[in-house]
Amino acid sequence: MTTLHSVAVQELQALLAIRRFDQCYLSERVAEDNQAITGWAEAQLSQDNPGDNLLILASLNFDCPPDEHELACYLDKFLQEQQIAELDDNLAATLWLRRELGFILDTRNRAVLMNLLFRFDDYLLDLSHTRFTRKTRRSLSRLYRYLFDGYDQNYDPKAEADSMSDETLFAHVHQQVAPFCRALKNSDWRTLLAAQKHL
Repeated sequence: MTTLHSVAVQELQALLAIRRFDQCYLSERVAEDNQAITGWAEAQLSQDNPGDNLLILASLNFDCPPDEHELACYLDKFLQEQQIAELDDNLAATLWLRRELGFILDTRNRAVLMNLLFRFDDYLLDLSHTRFTRKTRRSLSRLYRYLFDGYDQNYDPKAEADSMSDETLFAHVHQQVAPFCRALKNSDWRTLLAAQKHL
C-alpha cells in the first residue's frame, strides 16, 4: 500500500468537508459529493500498489450515483488505513462556504440565484463556527431579503430584484459577494479565518 501525496490528501479532506456540510443540511448535492469522492479515488489509481480499499472506492465511481452504504464502509476503512483525519468544523465551514459562494457568483439564472441566497436566510443553517462565517452568513441573508423578499406600501409583494435588469442584478450580487469569495480562495486566508473563534 502506497502513501498518498499531501496534495491528494488535502483534496480528499476538502471533498469530505463539503460532503459533511451537505449531509448536515440535507442538500440535494450529496450524490454529487459522493461521486466526487469516488472520482478522486479513481484518479489515485496510478499509485503503485494502491490497496484494496482504494480500488473498491474507485470501482464505485462506475455507479451513478455510488451506493451510499458501500461508500461509507470503504471510505471509513480507507481513512483509517491511511490515517487521514477529517478537517475540524471551522475549516470545513470555510470550504463549504467557498463552494456555495462560487455557485452564487457563477449563476446567471434569477431563480437559481434566489434559491442559493435563500439557503443563507434559513434559520436552520448554522454557520456560527467563526466570526467570518457568521458575518458572511448574515450578509448573504440581508442580500437575499433586500433582493427577493421586499414589500411595497400596499403590502403587495415587490422584490427589489424585479426592478433590476439581469446585468444590474448580477453586478450587484458580484459586488456584495466577491470580497468574501476572494478571501476564501486563498488557503492561507482560509486557515487564518477558520482560527477566529470569538467575536
